[in-house]
Amino acid sequence: MSEIMKYGQTVALTEWRDPEAHLAEAQQAAAALGRVIAMKPKPVIFELALQRLGVDAGEALFVGDRADIDVAGAQGVGMPVAWINRDSSPLPEDVRAPEFEIRDLAELERILSI
Repeated sequence: MSEIMKYGQTVALTEWRDPEAHLAEAQQAAAALGRVIAMKPKPVIFELALQRLGVDAGEALFVGDRADIDVAGAQGVGMPVAWINRDSSPLPEDVRAPEFEIRDLAELERILSI
């Protein structure tokens, strides 16, 4: 996260696969969002994140690994999406293709041009 922040990108993380390894960064990101009682794919969670970050949906990129809740939820509020599809799963028929499909977070550097 600190590498991305150097380039002027605002990043909010709501989940970590290994939270202990990134605890300080995860806490900083969570503090930016505050406590929200809502679950993806409800639009309110995405809208609140955009509001708290001070960006429009088209200025953001949502990164998630669940097509049914992450991709569909972000698309529902007009956010572009990078879907982390680690095992090359097929996209569910009722979910529109995301703007980006990646295998791991390292591919974000290419997408964000950092």
